[in-house]
Amino acid sequence: MGLGWHVTHPATPFSISFLGACKHFPSSTKAEAYAICTVLIICPPQMTVNIYTDFQCCINTFHNITQRFITPRRQLKIPNHHIWFVIMKIIKDNNLTVNLHKVKAHLAIVHNDQADTLAKAGLTSNHLIKFNRHHLPTNIHIIWDQHHDNITIDHNIRHIAQNISNRQKFYAWLDYKTNTALKIASYDQIINWPLTEKFFNFNPDDRPTSHKLTKFRAWQRKAINNLLPTMDIMSLQYPKLFQDATKCWSCNLHPEMNTSLWLCSINLEVL
Repeated sequence: MGLGWHVTHPATPFSISFLGACKHFPSSTKAEAYAICTVLIICPPQMTVNIYTDFQCCINTFHNITQRFITPRRQLKIPNHHIWFVIMKIIKDNNLTVNLHKVKAHLAIVHNDQADTLAKAGLTSNHLIKFNRHHLPTNIHIIWDQHHDNITIDHNIRHIAQNISNRQKFYAWLDYKTNTALKIASYDQIINWPLTEKFFNFNPDDRPTSHKLTKFRAWQRKAINNLLPTMDIMSLQYPKLFQDATKCWSCNLHPEMNTSLWLCSINLEVL
């Protein structure tokens, strides 16, 4: 994610501008926070600094951390908290007065468009911005180093831990033998998993718990794990009863399996 800024006042013989890039959890919020941090670094002590930005989220975050007391625990819940810690330390150590002003984007404002151009150029820049973690307090600086990645986690640590745990469980589930087709489809990006998650949270009944919901949840889990009682599974579990009955009961044209259950023309008409 690229970032950039330039100084408009006071007038200088040479234009003062900067562009760079950030990596690891890139976002527009992180790039904007880095831009504010880098511009404050060059400001002389005891100065009044006016920063104009079209990003309201950073303005709100700046006001929240400057106008009220934030405990370290609450600070860890702020996205890019280590960047905001450095920003506040620069302001405090240099006795700066910082004012953030909101400008509207895409209105052909010359200086704002120039900053956007620098940010776009910073996207391909080799100047990657990264803090020296040895100069940050350990209570706000958490490192992900499972594979010697040395990645700073700058988001809500509880959410990050939950996401990592969910991904590990998800990939372990995809490794099941019955989910081979799902695994291939997932790697080919054929399945929309966010939409699938919404389907699994769907409740066909008005009540939070009911026999109807229990049966529906059981059907969902059997369907996603390819465990519906189709003829291929029934013949394995009861070979003496279903030894020769492997054809689809609806069309009797192809073997009935979980993967082909939804391809039968007669079943599709019913669905």
